[in-house]
Amino acid sequence: MRHFPTFFFSCVAVQLVIASSCSHKGMSPEPDFCSRDSVLICRSGASPFNSDNAEVFIYDREDEALRLESFYSAQIKNGKLALCSRSGRKRAVVIANMDCSELQFEHFSSYSALDKVRAELMEEDPSEPVLVGEIDFVDGAADIGCSIVMAPLLCRVEIRFLDIDFGEQCYKDAVFENPRAYLTCLNASFPVCGGNMTCNETLNDGAFDWFTLKNFRHPDMVYSRTAEGAVLYCYPGTDSRLVIEGEIDGNTYYYAMDISQWAYGEKGKMKAGENYVFDILLKRKGTTDPAICADPASIKIKLVRNPWIEKEDYDEEF
Repeated sequence: MRHFPTFFFSCVAVQLVIASSCSHKGMSPEPDFCSRDSVLICRSGASPFNSDNAEVFIYDREDEALRLESFYSAQIKNGKLALCSRSGRKRAVVIANMDCSELQFEHFSSYSALDKVRAELMEEDPSEPVLVGEIDFVDGAADIGCSIVMAPLLCRVEIRFLDIDFGEQCYKDAVFENPRAYLTCLNASFPVCGGNMTCNETLNDGAFDWFTLKNFRHPDMVYSRTAEGAVLYCYPGTDSRLVIEGEIDGNTYYYAMDISQWAYGEKGKMKAGENYVFDILLKRKGTTDPAICADPASIKIKLVRNPWIEKEDYDEEF
C-alpha cells in the first residue's frame, strides 16, 4: 500500500456581473447581455484570481469578418477586470500571463487573425500559466451574473508511482539506478484561441537536448532529476512523450511513452488543461535509444487523465 497525492488542473472562472444569459464558445448559441463598463469577477477555485498582465480583445460579431473593435491591457486586482465595449453583439477574448508586447496589429485585427497567435513553451511559468477565455455577449442592461472560463494551454504530466518487477528475467535482482524523467517531441508553441496545434518547431525531438533546456524560464517544466513524483508540463502535441531514463548494471536504458497513445489509444488527442497521472511498473529492460518507444511488454501503466485541480490524498494498491 502506498500513499499518493492526486492533482488536477484548476480552470479559472471569470464572472461577468451586470449580465443576463451565458453563451460560451461551443455551448449555447444564445448570447450574453451585459451593460457597458461591466466588471469581470475572476476566481481560481474559491480565491480571487489576480494578474498583472491581462490583454482584452473585443470583436464585433455584427461584422461578418469579426473585426477588432477595441483592445487594451489591464490588471486583474482582487478578481476584478473591467470589460468595456460599444453597443451591439460582441465577442471578448481575455489572455492572461502572456507577453503580447511583440504582437502587431495584423495579429489580432480580426478574430480569425488572433487564432494564429501562439504562446511559447519556453516562456511559460507553471505557477502562472498562460490562461485564455472568450465569451459572446450583447450590450444590454440586465442584472444577472454570467461567467467566462479562463483555461490553461499547458498539460500537466505526473509520475505518481514508479517501481520495478523483472519477474523471471535473468536480471530479476538488478537495480534500476538514478531514474530521472523528462519530456520529448514537444510543441514549442501553441495557439491561444484553438487554432492548429501542429507546430513547425519541435523541442527535444527524439532525444533530450540539454542546450534547449537552458533556454527555458523554468527548466524543471520538462526535466526532473528524479522519476517518481516528477511533475512536468507541455502543450498538447501529436507525438509528445514521457521518457524515464536510468541505469541497469551500468548500462543506460530508456522507457519512452507516447502520452496521447496511452491516454486515448491513439495519437494527437492530448487536450489543453488536462492532467495525465502515470503509475508505472517496469517489467523488462528498456531500449538503448530514447527515440524508440518502449515495448508495451516492458512496462505496465495505469494512467488517469482529468482536469488539473488539487484533490485530497488517497490510498491505492498497485
